[in-house]
Amino acid sequence: MEAMFGVPSNAQEALIDPRILLLALVLGVGTSMIAAWIPARSAACVEPMQALQKGKYQVLSAGENRLRRNAALVSGVLALFCVVFSRYRLVFFLDIF
Repeated sequence: MEAMFGVPSNAQEALIDPRILLLALVLGVGTSMIAAWIPARSAACVEPMQALQKGKYQVLSAGENRLRRNAALVSGVLALFCVVFSRYRLVFFLDIF
């Protein structure tokens, strides 16, 4: 493992860089906030009576569909970037997320 990825195989040899931990925390919280914001924004625009009627508000609008498609495209490009440049330690750990 150490020769291929630069990651020690023994737990006592592993050094934890505080910058990587901070980056992981920021990315995790940021991703969670974005993932929660999209459906919350959509739900805030629905009238309560429409939300309670079965099947009335199950269809995605064109804007929401476009937003999801663009977010998936950006995520895919970012993941591909991380895979291609994974030989750098920081990008390697970004690839995990």
